[in-house]
Amino acid sequence: MSHGRPKINGLCTPLTAVRVDSIMYGRRTAMQETKLTVRVPRDLLENFKRYAANNNTTLTNLIEAYLRAIPAPKTLENAPIVRKLSGSLSQGVSVKDYRKHLEDKYGG
Repeated sequence: MSHGRPKINGLCTPLTAVRVDSIMYGRRTAMQETKLTVRVPRDLLENFKRYAANNNTTLTNLIEAYLRAIPAPKTLENAPIVRKLSGSLSQGVSVKDYRKHLEDKYGG
């Protein structure tokens, strides 16, 4: 039963983007958030609600904190070879200069 919702791999995906204004570090910012329907066993949800209430937070804040704790994919900047090579050339060297150096060194 799809209720007219879009499906990905046969699963209903009711996502709705909303704009939320918030104040962070004294500055007003606008963030785009997405509503998400999640199905969990009732006993798990009740425990989750109790935990949130006992910790003076919301289910949304708990889920967001958990999702933020998942490491983001590493970028090339953090790759070991890039870190090793960073700074090995002076800033005044251009790609053209490097190509000329290679041509002079190895014959071009």
